[in-house]
Amino acid sequence: MNKTLVIINREFSTRVRKKSFLLVTILVPLLFLLLYVLLAWMLLGSGDRQRTLLVVNESTIEEPFKAVNNIRFTYVDRIPGEGHAGILERGDYQAIIHVPGDVVEHPEVSVYSLAQVPVELKHELETRLRQEI
Repeated sequence: MNKTLVIINREFSTRVRKKSFLLVTILVPLLFLLLYVLLAWMLLGSGDRQRTLLVVNESTIEEPFKAVNNIRFTYVDRIPGEGHAGILERGDYQAIIHVPGDVVEHPEVSVYSLAQVPVELKHELETRLRQEI
């Protein structure tokens, strides 16, 4: 038993004294911390700018989406001639929301965008639509 403890002590002390062990012990937690800070910055930083959304409203609800924090809505009865892609490529609107005529029976809307729509925006739109219905 005594020899085993001597071997364990020697192996442990030689491993801990290596520069690579010390370097990894310090750098890995720092890298994880930087990764979390970067993710939080990306998630929180994207919600600060003003967004303008085009709402194609075919339902009987007058304005299904009221003012939201940093989102402005523009309502139209039908999509203009250039279509969804043309409007989004111009850059006037970040997304197009299509509210169908049967939204009361089937409370689902379509959201078209060139980039991924933030999760908090989807959640906010769902909440507002449920409140109006």
